[in-house]
Amino acid sequence: MKKFTFVILATFTFSLFTHLCFAQYNVIYDFDFGGLKGSSPHGELTPNATGNLFYGLTQIGGTHGDGTVFSVDTDGNNYRDIYNFNGPSGIIGSLLLSGKTMYGMTSQGGGGVGVYCPSGCGCVFSVDTNGQRFKQLLTFDGNNGGYAFGNLTLIGTRLFGLSLSGGANNAGCAFAIDSGGGGYKDILDFNQTNGAAPEGSFIAFGKVLYGMAAAGGAHDSGCIFKIDTNGGGYKDLHDFHGKYGASPAGTLLYAAGKFYGLTVLGGTHDSGVVFSMDTNGNNYKKLYDFSRAEGAYPRGTLSISGKVLYGMTNLGGADDSGVVFTIDTDGTNYTKLVDFAGVKGTYPWGSPTLLGNTIYGMTSSGGTIYDGGVIFTFRNYTTGINELSAKNEEVRIYPNPSTGIFNIAFSHPELVSGSQTIEIYNVFGQRIFGALKQVQGDNPIDLSNQPNGIYLYRVLKDDGSVFGEGKLVIQK
Repeated sequence: MKKFTFVILATFTFSLFTHLCFAQYNVIYDFDFGGLKGSSPHGELTPNATGNLFYGLTQIGGTHGDGTVFSVDTDGNNYRDIYNFNGPSGIIGSLLLSGKTMYGMTSQGGGGVGVYCPSGCGCVFSVDTNGQRFKQLLTFDGNNGGYAFGNLTLIGTRLFGLSLSGGANNAGCAFAIDSGGGGYKDILDFNQTNGAAPEGSFIAFGKVLYGMAAAGGAHDSGCIFKIDTNGGGYKDLHDFHGKYGASPAGTLLYAAGKFYGLTVLGGTHDSGVVFSMDTNGNNYKKLYDFSRAEGAYPRGTLSISGKVLYGMTNLGGADDSGVVFTIDTDGTNYTKLVDFAGVKGTYPWGSPTLLGNTIYGMTSSGGTIYDGGVIFTFRNYTTGINELSAKNEEVRIYPNPSTGIFNIAFSHPELVSGSQTIEIYNVFGQRIFGALKQVQGDNPIDLSNQPNGIYLYRVLKDDGSVFGEGKLVIQK
């Protein structure tokens, strides 16, 4: 008897719904350039646990002109300037949220002055989600790092990060520090040969960290590497070169056994590429060559939903102000979703955030009035949604849409004769439901605590092939 696994993924993909939907771009918040509430946002929006609120960072503006920490509802309302930097400045990365504490890094200021950063090398900080208890956990001074452009990674009670410069060779370093401050350790000094100038962040698998350096390596075009959390086990997994991509930025994305990423330069048009690679460094593949017309110089990280990758470029597109794009994980179906220009926002420097059926993001400039950047949404609206069903009639889900309670019935003999595992994941890839179900008759699945949106289900055979698939919609 073959075993089938029924998986509901809390996800969406525009490419599956083209015959059922249309999309709409909206600016939901305009930043005032240099204003008291902050402007020129960088990085990505960080959602709270319930997905109804974002936290973010601006590079400049605020009470002291050094940038801000802000929160905003997902509809753009209730924008709050919750912390104003005073000294630390030049924020390029994003916030890491853990419980009610947020962690981040600044690329300048902070009080630590080094030979290569006379105005301050930046810092590592923590702050509560209400803006209270700001703490400077680490002051970069050049020797211990400086000019950090990426995000922090939390493993247990230890924060891991990368700095663009500083370290023993002023080529950047990897470091660890306790989440409460103290316990600093330089776990890797870059030296050109093993990479240099890392701009992104680590992705962790147990006690192994994977990262990218924007320079150095065999061809001085950057590399992908791994290192143990204790500083041992360094290995150069891939060296970038020329037409296959150069100067990677952002963070690696892991999905279905592979890494996916972006380079700022290289490729056929020297405008960057989308790539994939096995986690052991084998089977590197260039999936797409960017060009000025279709988007160029991506500086963020990819997001994924199903088999579709989402990203943004800093330049290129119809107005040469950047684009939002999608591409399938096999490199096909590259599509521009948005050409940035003027009041729509310009020059995004970060990554898209996916929640339900909506893409959220920020641009570093442009906007309706103030040219201080925007927060935007790109939303998928469905029509004829009551007709959604599985590809074959042997898997039936009803009512669809519903307020969150679905009934699942199977008619295929191999499915009806046994029990199946049902798992549900949210948009962050977290398992939120799992149960062994008898598939005879109707099987209720309660998703009423989940937000509105489009969800994808698949029934998979043992060999990973798709037996049936379709779409679920929660509408409350």
